[in-house]
Amino acid sequence: MPLPHPVNQAENGSTTPPRPGIRLRVDHSPVLDHLNDFAFFGGINPEQVAAVIGFFEQRAYPAGKRIIEQDTDGRRLYIVVSGRVEIRLRCSTPGEEDNESVLCTVGRGEHFGEMEMLDTQPRSASARALESTTTLE
Repeated sequence: MPLPHPVNQAENGSTTPPRPGIRLRVDHSPVLDHLNDFAFFGGINPEQVAAVIGFFEQRAYPAGKRIIEQDTDGRRLYIVVSGRVEIRLRCSTPGEEDNESVLCTVGRGEHFGEMEMLDTQPRSASARALESTTTLE
């Protein structure tokens, strides 16, 4: 079942489409109806999901945009609402240029970035939107 495109409200209450770099409050009704389909929220009853959804922000990323950068600090969990994100690991050896390997691709209902919430180490990988992507953060 496809997830409806969530309605976003800016702080002044106006409804706008998601734009890169603009964080918007999540209108609970369209998104909330489908969060139990996401593995991250599996086993949580709808009342519990409703209680935590207010802690998330929705954000849009255009194709090719870096969402997180390896070796930087961060304390965010990302849940993909729509689109696909490539998780990449930068590898380098002395005297050679950096290169990146693709670890995996995550899509609707999947999450990434959770390791930064569990430890105090810098991000262990980068994430890049493969297509227009919306996340809950």
